[in-house]
Amino acid sequence: TTKVDFYGGHAEAGAWKEDYHSTITLTPRVVKKDTKLKCENKTTDVGEKVTLEAKLEEKALPYYDIKNGLVKFYVGGAYVGYDYTDDNGKAYLDYTPTAAGTFTTKVVFEGAATYNRSEGTCTLTVKTPAKKDTKLKCENKTTDVGEKVTLEAKLEEKALPYYDIKNGYVKFYVNGAYKGGDYTDDNGKVYLDYTPTTAGTFTIKVVFSATGNYNGSEDTCTLTVKVPPKKDTKLKCYDKTTDVNKKVTLEAKLEEKALPYYDIKNGYVKFYVNGAYK
Repeated sequence: TTKVDFYGGHAEAGAWKEDYHSTITLTPRVVKKDTKLKCENKTTDVGEKVTLEAKLEEKALPYYDIKNGLVKFYVGGAYVGYDYTDDNGKAYLDYTPTAAGTFTTKVVFEGAATYNRSEGTCTLTVKTPAKKDTKLKCENKTTDVGEKVTLEAKLEEKALPYYDIKNGYVKFYVNGAYKGGDYTDDNGKVYLDYTPTTAGTFTIKVVFSATGNYNGSEDTCTLTVKVPPKKDTKLKCYDKTTDVNKKVTLEAKLEEKALPYYDIKNGYVKFYVNGAYK
């Protein structure tokens, strides 16, 4: 604001004589500039983050960029966030859609001390992503009857660069019989412990069923179960001394013949005295 003084008077006896004095205050009128807010069309997939974008500038030539302007973002009428424009008049907001469709993105600048309000609209297109093909690979295994074996498979995308697929549920079958399932780890690997009870060659089948993002796949491999070779044993009998008609405990120890001489439990041992079975 500016103060202006006004004086009035007349000459009297060769001197100036003031008749009145008044002061007024001048307040300059602020002329706000019109603005233009432009929104950029965007396309993304459901669940994929997209960066919404707007640009704020003066409406008149030479279209100066407006920095530090607060821009609000709306998608389908719902407020989703805000950002301040940078030195280039740009404002950005990351947004992750949860449903497919075509949505109106609205951006609003409410104005400032020297700028008028403006808004703009554009389109956000959200598509349902195409399912990706998968490749499930089963590993051949060999074990003995009664020995636990870990069945194994790997799940990955079929196309280059063959990304591993984690948290995919894989089912295991042995000769058509379902044996269990588990989820793949961060490396796309899945495992299942299995103990065969008979010898032979068996077909392992692994199956990954389709999900929202991936097509199903399956594979087969071979489980070879062998009869383990018999191990040599060593049976040691201990000398005993006793009296007639007095009970004595006969004793023997059964172990594997080869190092490290593992003890053998549940082996049935018969005792004979001078050829007579006791």
